[in-house]
Amino acid sequence: MADMRIYTDGGSRGNPGPAAFALLIYDSKGKLLESHSEYIGESTNNVAEYRGILKALKMARNHGKGKVVCTMDSELVIMQLSGKYKVKKPHLRELYEMVKKEEKNFSSVEYTHVRREDEYIALADMMLNRTLDNVGGRK
Repeated sequence: MADMRIYTDGGSRGNPGPAAFALLIYDSKGKLLESHSEYIGESTNNVAEYRGILKALKMARNHGKGKVVCTMDSELVIMQLSGKYKVKKPHLRELYEMVKKEEKNFSSVEYTHVRREDEYIALADMMLNRTLDNVGGRK
């Protein structure tokens, strides 16, 4: 059983375009510990996904050092972080390395892919789109 569950989503309007991410962190009993969304400027979907998981792991450090399960709808990022795909693009490689460094703060970190219809991913998606709406990100 995970000590924490993290749900993140990142996106951009245009690729690249105005971008944001959102995250939700829950404890093992399903209590919401943190929620956060952030505008990151002009970027790509994949960068927004990586920035979201990186921020989530940094925030999760405040809630313990146990097992963490990270859930996203980005198959590419999940497969890269799980070691099943290579990270070929240098700008993503840098973010990948930062995430791997953050993983060392926990007893274990597991990555799981879900469809975007997952209720927690849908909530994160709504949060990031609200953030983009608030900063005037084009639709």
